[in-house]
Amino acid sequence: MSMMESSSLCRKTSVLIAICGWALSAQAKYDGGSGEPNNPYQISSAADWQELMATPADWASHFILTSDIELDGVSITPIAPDTSASYEFQGVPFTGIFDGNDYVIRNVDVNTPGRDYVGLFGYLGTDGQIKNLRVEDTSILGRDYVGGLAARSHGTVTNCYSSGLVTGDFRLGGLVGWHYGLIGNSFWDVNTSGSATSDGGTPKTTVEMKTMSTFTDAGWDFVGATVNGPNDIWAICEGTNYPRLVYQIPMGDIICPDGVNSFDFALLSQYWRETDCPAIDDCEGADIDLSGAVDFGDVQAVAESWLRGVE
Repeated sequence: MSMMESSSLCRKTSVLIAICGWALSAQAKYDGGSGEPNNPYQISSAADWQELMATPADWASHFILTSDIELDGVSITPIAPDTSASYEFQGVPFTGIFDGNDYVIRNVDVNTPGRDYVGLFGYLGTDGQIKNLRVEDTSILGRDYVGGLAARSHGTVTNCYSSGLVTGDFRLGGLVGWHYGLIGNSFWDVNTSGSATSDGGTPKTTVEMKTMSTFTDAGWDFVGATVNGPNDIWAICEGTNYPRLVYQIPMGDIICPDGVNSFDFALLSQYWRETDCPAIDDCEGADIDLSGAVDFGDVQAVAESWLRGVE
């Protein structure tokens, strides 16, 4: 082979490698994954979330959140929004499975007062699932079908919560605006919302909303309550906060008020080196790891939560 032929072959090989490399990078989506059940698309950043918003062709796929996502200052539209101002949903529903993996999406701001189906997800179809997802510090404004997590759902929502402000005219809720069988919330705070009427639910004052009996009288299962049920679904620091799902409470938050602070360390000090915690109600929760004693393992649990700044 002549030197000229060899040089030409090298150039062709280099071009081929470059083309192959470009093709592989062009096919990569989100932060990884293929969207299949055993290899879901990985969502790890605000950019990934925006890509999901703009790709209706993927809304029947599988997704998993791999880190907390901060959306403050990011332009957000619902996943599966309505595409028409006419009555009833005209867009592409989300029929995939989104696993939040117990991570948090924060500062979701959707401000569309004249639109319907407004939320982090607009319309969850019959086969759609959202699970293990936490949505915090939301600000959602719409007209009809408005929710912190999903505006309208015919699918399944499991082990999820949302917190923040949801505003609309009809069919709205803090978690889901309208769910097949379920509409809005059981109660709402007439003082903080400024609204004395609603399409559903029972109005309560702020004081009533921070009182356990308001909810246990309606059959809610609370830690320490005596109503039928497992009594470990909800917890409340009466007089200071609204009810919280037990799984939302960080391990180191062992005493009211809510938050990991000096009160939790004080309780540890009270029971420090106690070795018979099972006999005294697990030392009022100070035996965090249920070892039977209050020791350095419990201190570590409180310290780790405190250093993370959890509330």
